[in-house]
Amino acid sequence: MPSRLVIVGSITCLLAGSQLAWAEDASAEVQAAFARLADASNATFQWRTEIVPAMPQGVGDISGKAERDGWTLLTQTSPNGTYDIAFKKRKGLIKMPNGWKTVAELIQEENDREKKSDRPRPMRRELTMLTSKKLPAEMALAMARAITSFKMEGDFYTAELTPEEVMKALGLDKKKGVVTPAKVNVRIRIEQGFPVLMEMQQRFEEGGVTRGFNITAKFSDIGTTKVEVPVEAKQRMDQAPVAVPAAAVVSSPTGAGLSREEALAVARKVQEQLASINTMLFIHAVGNEGRYPEGKTSNDVFRVLFQSGVFENEMLFAIPDGRARSTGRLPDGQVGTVDDGFSKALAPGECDVTLVAPLPPGTPPSRNRPVLRAEIKASDGTVVVIFALAHGKPYIVETRDGVVFDEPPNDKVDLFSATAGVEPAHLLKPAVTTP
Repeated sequence: MPSRLVIVGSITCLLAGSQLAWAEDASAEVQAAFARLADASNATFQWRTEIVPAMPQGVGDISGKAERDGWTLLTQTSPNGTYDIAFKKRKGLIKMPNGWKTVAELIQEENDREKKSDRPRPMRRELTMLTSKKLPAEMALAMARAITSFKMEGDFYTAELTPEEVMKALGLDKKKGVVTPAKVNVRIRIEQGFPVLMEMQQRFEEGGVTRGFNITAKFSDIGTTKVEVPVEAKQRMDQAPVAVPAAAVVSSPTGAGLSREEALAVARKVQEQLASINTMLFIHAVGNEGRYPEGKTSNDVFRVLFQSGVFENEMLFAIPDGRARSTGRLPDGQVGTVDDGFSKALAPGECDVTLVAPLPPGTPPSRNRPVLRAEIKASDGTVVVIFALAHGKPYIVETRDGVVFDEPPNDKVDLFSATAGVEPAHLLKPAVTTP
């Protein structure tokens, strides 16, 4: 009898090992298929999300055509309406009643309406698409990579995900307060080495009501799709930002003295500029899972915002008075093109704003971290520091040594010091003009 138990146990282990190998092979095949789709030269796609039970604000549709190294043209339908969106490289445009617009133009128009007390129409979903550039092929690949339990059932690769696996597949595992209460069933169909259909479905009962969601993605004409971009979109993409004349912002040659009152007046202008930069950084982060752009200098980081169309005006990053500047020349308004990655935007010497990079995990949340900083030195030794926290209105502080203390007043810690968690590597200073 013991020998029989050993044989049965061995067979059980072999079967379990075989099933694990099959699952690994199936998952590898799915991931390879989506990787090939992401690398394909072009494709046509459809992506639909639905909340159950059905509700107007719970449905989203994206359909279009994409070239890997060229243009993407899609139509997105959300509760805000239906919009045509175009991408080239990293820059996006959205078609509005008055023409194709960049993110920068959309935000400026909404700010203008807000100043006139007109309630701006929210466009969170559209701006997220414009700033993230996450197309269905990339979204599906990210999901497939997070699933390791596929198996073959007829013509489909299928998987049943636990709530924890669902969170990981949807990229929600690092978001606080988000919980998925039920399993999700996944079906994927692969033809000629490419995924042509992906379905995700969740259902659970809550308060006598069936709830859940559906995600359906379809891919076709892989390698043969042709993108026909409207002439107006091409013209707007190639349109260079209007250069701001230096004479309009420079009152005296660099190096001339500023009184304390004059330094404060300039600081108030910079305060408004930092508010705009902060807004745009936040919008970029919303579309990129909370991540800010990266770079070795603040010029590098802010240039990413030009590449995605979030910014077009270099002067927002410069102190608008030659007497208050120390980094070099004023921006010349020449930013380059979408095809060269806007390589001329914020060249060395054209940026006066320091960016404090996001601090590492574990930093005490009690401190509201600074994000942006600019300094103006007055002739009497006063240093006027303008800084913008992650949220809220930028502050203006007068110091004699440039130190900005944390709040409350009895907590005397320099906001930009190692004591506050800000190491030298976090301070991405502007690149200055080399001799």
